[in-house]
Amino acid sequence: MKLSKRECFLINLLLLMLIWAAVFRLVIAPNYGSLTYTRQVTDELREEKAQMDLYLDYYPELEIQLKELEGKESREPFFYHDLDDVFIDRWLQSVAEGQRQRSCV
Repeated sequence: MKLSKRECFLINLLLLMLIWAAVFRLVIAPNYGSLTYTRQVTDELREEKAQMDLYLDYYPELEIQLKELEGKESREPFFYHDLDDVFIDRWLQSVAEGQRQRSCV
């Protein structure tokens, strides 16, 4: 059975539509959800940045203070970095014992 030109054209058009539908369903639609999520996160980050810029406009010295604090933290270690855990435990027990003695008196 031989198909006419019109029938061949319609079959080819149908195959093309099926291919596009498969591509849309398998490739485009799943990525659309991640695209909307990414846009939502981007909008939230833009709002957060706008609020930060607003603070920096009103309080320009905050950025300078932050940089100074970051510089100090990188040079100065925490005060308890070299303390022994046994020392801390005994110290906490003595503080608790002192609190208990004060509450009993």
